[in-house]
Amino acid sequence: MTASAKTEAKLKTFDAFAPLADALEAIPNLDVPDVARDFAKRMTGLGERFATDGRDAVEKATATIENTAVSSVRELGRVSRAVQTALYQDAAALLAGLRHLSTAASPTDALQIQSDYLRSRANATAERVKAVADYVGRAASKLEGSAS
Repeated sequence: MTASAKTEAKLKTFDAFAPLADALEAIPNLDVPDVARDFAKRMTGLGERFATDGRDAVEKATATIENTAVSSVRELGRVSRAVQTALYQDAAALLAGLRHLSTAASPTDALQIQSDYLRSRANATAERVKAVADYVGRAASKLEGSAS
């Protein structure tokens, strides 16, 4: 193939793509229909609302998780303090009982002191069980109220 034949073949190839080149050159001069512009505007507005609503929902979920975590830590602190107080009260009662027991003059006095000590500890335990039941009831009501 000669150089001129090659050049002629290239020109024929370019000529085959001429309609496509003409169409591409005409694109900047195309008029976009009003319906297409309105559709694009509506879709853009819808996308913006969707993004805003999504961000708000995520923010609300994050705030709920944060509040729940803070509330849980606060409740854990209350429970921990209540347990510490109960342990202190038990230790104080035991030491007071031992101090009182050391004053017993007879085995009968010792049995009476021990009986009084056990009765007072049983009453204290019953009060704690009642307090725990009340706490669980309040927590369940609070949980039920937040779920609805």
